[in-house]
Amino acid sequence: MNFLRVLIKSSNLKRIMQQSCNLSGVRNIKKHKKRDVDVSHILAKELEHILNVSRMRRVTSVVTYQTPKIVESKKEHSHLRRRLDKYEDSFNSSLVKELDRFEKRLNKRIDDMESRLIKKLDGFEIGITKKLDSLETKFDNLESGITKKLDSLETKFDNLESGITKKLDSLETKLDKYFKRLKYESYFQSTLLLLITVMILMIDSQNKSNRAASEKEINETLERILDRLKSLNGNNFF
Repeated sequence: MNFLRVLIKSSNLKRIMQQSCNLSGVRNIKKHKKRDVDVSHILAKELEHILNVSRMRRVTSVVTYQTPKIVESKKEHSHLRRRLDKYEDSFNSSLVKELDRFEKRLNKRIDDMESRLIKKLDGFEIGITKKLDSLETKFDNLESGITKKLDSLETKFDNLESGITKKLDSLETKLDKYFKRLKYESYFQSTLLLLITVMILMIDSQNKSNRAASEKEINETLERILDRLKSLNGNNFF
């Protein structure tokens, strides 16, 4: 009841009910206004009575007919809602399409960058491989050249050693010959000195009267000569 009163006061139902009050036996509402009577209370009672009878459809149709602004606002609201949903769907579809195109462009860009990076890495790897092969070839050539030089130096040292050995052998041969010659010369000189000494002693012994004494002197002289020869020759001959 209170709800109906509030509804009547806050809407156009009060005016509508004043126009249709003759349907329920309320003839003159203006008379009630002269007194301190709440017209909305009376109208609420009448509206409650109308809602309980079979004439509710007619009153509802009258109310619906008398309030086109509410219906239009609802229609406009639903129309705006449909437009908003349409815009939202269009925006979502456009956004999805843009995102798909962006994803495709991004994937294509990434693929292009990846392919260029792979090409650069391949070229860099090929360049490094070529440089390493070139360095390896240079090191091999350097090693071969060093080996050849070392072999040449070794050959030269061998030849030098062989030449020095030959020269030393030749010098040794010459020294041997020289020492042999010296040995023969000293032997000859010693023998000659011995023969001269013996001859002198023999001549001296003939002049002496005592033969035994002369033999003793000869023996002593010979021993001194032998000692002298041994000291000269170093015991190599005697």
